Amino acid sequence: MKNSITEYIRGILQVQAEPPRQVKYGEVLRVVLKERSMKFVLFFGLFIALPSFLVSSSVKSSDRIFFLLVGLFFLLVPAVPFYYARRIFKAIKMGKMLSAEVKSVEYSRNSRNTLNALENGFAQGTWQLPEGQLINFQIDQSWAKYIKVGSHVQILVVSPKFNGIFPLGLRD
Repeated sequence: MKNSITEYIRGILQVQAEPPRQVKYGEVLRVVLKERSMKFVLFFGLFIALPSFLVSSSVKSSDRIFFLLVGLFFLLVPAVPFYYARRIFKAIKMGKMLSAEVKSVEYSRNSRNTLNALENGFAQGTWQLPEGQLINFQIDQSWAKYIKVGSHVQILVVSPKFNGIFPLGLRD
């Protein structure tokens, strides 16, 4: 399966190589919501939260606060795609394109870690940034099966400390 988020990021980086890049949050959100897992999270959260609000209107006032709080809590679930789109938006706008060298890797063909891993497999290991920092990675994209020790992976880095790394594929 083609990762539309990765393709979208690559397309913008080809046109605008240096930050700050011109990108709209709405476009990024549209691309994120095309992903199966993000659609699932959005609709699952709404499916759970909305009944709580509906029930709150038909119960006595002492229980109403409980159901409203439960509904508000479950509204955090469908907020995940919006948060993820915001992270990608910031990465595209201000991130640096780097090449990381893979230092260790394990590949699992029949992984059940994510929805994409069921189809693509799952690679995990460590890579080294040009500054020398070792970072753990987990990738479920279609190119994960081609990662070998010594391979160079293109990454978009916002902040290595706060999980601000987006792998874009193997360097040609």
